[in-house]
Amino acid sequence: MFTSLFLKTLKTEASSAKNRPIEIIESLNIRESEVIADIGSGGGYFTTAFGMKTGRTGRVYAVDVKPKYLDFIRRRASREGLENIICVLGKGGEIDLPEAGLDLVFARNVFHHLTAPTEYFRGMIKY
Repeated sequence: MFTSLFLKTLKTEASSAKNRPIEIIESLNIRESEVIADIGSGGGYFTTAFGMKTGRTGRVYAVDVKPKYLDFIRRRASREGLENIICVLGKGGEIDLPEAGLDLVFARNVFHHLTAPTEYFRGMIKY
């Protein structure tokens, strides 16, 4: 229960006008059928927004290291009828994503959680 409350708070914070989420999403110019990885998806605000933008032919990978966070996103996506969201558990810096198959890697508010962010994102090149 605490985890759900915390994730709802994260989602509310991400959607707060002071953080300019609409401007962020619009600036990315996301089109239908694109494939996106949301690294550190947390409460899933951007994951679900991307899922709506990419449509039925697109894919959004919600990537997080906490299974409870991914369960929260999975439930929310199901409630909203977003079948194009795929939850991916990140383990030890490794992520199971399709190689050379991403149009966008999105990471907001995650750098401080990574022990070696430069190496982590350098490893994303293969996707």
